[in-house]
Amino acid sequence: IQKKFAGEKQAQLLESYGSKEGFGGSFVSGDELAKVVNFYSPALGQLGWESILRQKSESNYVYEIKNDTYMGEGIINTASDGKQTAITISLEPR
Repeated sequence: IQKKFAGEKQAQLLESYGSKEGFGGSFVSGDELAKVVNFYSPALGQLGWESILRQKSESNYVYEIKNDTYMGEGIINTASDGKQTAITISLEPR
């Protein structure tokens, strides 16, 4: 997960999970929110993912993502410290 979804700068992995029902992880990045959100649009496409970006609020964005095998979402928002950007990825088999 970290190499595929962590962002331009290597984001710090906070936690991850995985089972036959799905997998995902939570990360934080020192990059500003807009930079992380803008990183994902081309990066997801290059990795073979279809994506739809939805802005839920000024500081909360959600990518709905899918490929031939998995579907899920990537949530990007301002971390609780107000300084870092939080990234949460969750995927499940299609």
